[in-house]
Amino acid sequence: MEQQYDKKLLREIAHKLREGTVSDEQQAYFDQWYIQHEDELLELPEGYAEDSLVIRDRMHSNLMDAVKLNEAPSKKAFTLWTKFIAAAVFLMVIGTVFYVNRRNLLSTSVPVSQLADVVAGSNKAVLTLADGKTITLTDVSKGKISEQAGVQISKTRGGQVIYQIVGQQNNASNSYNTIETPNGGQYQVILPDGTKVWLNAASKLTYPVSFTGRARREVTLGGEAYFEVAKDKSHPFLVESSGQEVEVLGTHFNISSYKEEPHIKTTLLEGSVKIRPAKGNAVVLKPNQQAELNGNHLQVKEVKAAYAVAWKDGYFMFNNENLETVMTRIARWYNVQVEFKDEAAKGGTYFGTISRYEDIAKVLKMLSRTELATFEIEGNTIKISKKK
Repeated sequence: MEQQYDKKLLREIAHKLREGTVSDEQQAYFDQWYIQHEDELLELPEGYAEDSLVIRDRMHSNLMDAVKLNEAPSKKAFTLWTKFIAAAVFLMVIGTVFYVNRRNLLSTSVPVSQLADVVAGSNKAVLTLADGKTITLTDVSKGKISEQAGVQISKTRGGQVIYQIVGQQNNASNSYNTIETPNGGQYQVILPDGTKVWLNAASKLTYPVSFTGRARREVTLGGEAYFEVAKDKSHPFLVESSGQEVEVLGTHFNISSYKEEPHIKTTLLEGSVKIRPAKGNAVVLKPNQQAELNGNHLQVKEVKAAYAVAWKDGYFMFNNENLETVMTRIARWYNVQVEFKDEAAKGGTYFGTISRYEDIAKVLKMLSRTELATFEIEGNTIKISKKK
């Protein structure tokens, strides 16, 4: 289902974009809208082959029309818009994956009809309370879900779980809840201290009902999550995942620790975190650094953190990744199986971006534009062969 966007809010964000005062959250909202509507904004003719500057100018004009802005931009705002649109064009034409020839792209051999039952992921999760009771969050209405030891649990209209202290917290810090997403699911939870956590597909977070009375705020993660930790210098926040512990005071970071993947990746966006592997020395990350834990070996490298958290903002971003890695992420989100008929098909180099809410048929068609692999669909399985 296509996500609906607030037109009034989009116009306000567009003004702020032009003034250079937009926040990261507003930029992410605008980017999601842009990605969902870029085809109609660009109005590409079939089989186009135009210079990128011509494309940029048309996108600039159409974006301006779409948000109904009439006043002339300032010099500073025009520079910002140029950078934004140039970046969008770059993501469209980089590599050979996306937006090269619409007629050819739409005529690939992926059988769309066989994918009719495959849909993109959505807000789905199961909440397990301290007493063992399970609540399927997609089935409950907004409002109060439960109350445990002076802590109220509620669901918002937007699909968040929020913990709020409402009374005396008797043994709340010794009671644990778990929120778990399936393949094809995601969810957001706001913990009692105000920390915001976004869970990606096939992920699990275990945490105390309350942090009151604890020297450290400790949670356990399996899978992938993005954290915006509430600042509290007196009570460090710790995330335990397979083979490592991440300690923070207040910061934004992402951890990917799926059991089926060889590395645990911790990516920092803001602040600093200390990572302690089960064996070896701890390291401290700076923004736009990523730590990869492979067994007992911890390696730190410089990255663009936006790639690691693109899933949270509603899209896939591929940056010099092989097809096996790309398809692992796609399969987890669309809840499908992937079978490589040829080992050689797992390689290649893929770049680009696409909304996570596109039909999977369109995703596969775009990937097929590399002419490195072919895709066949049998039931809920995508079979991939090396392009001959």
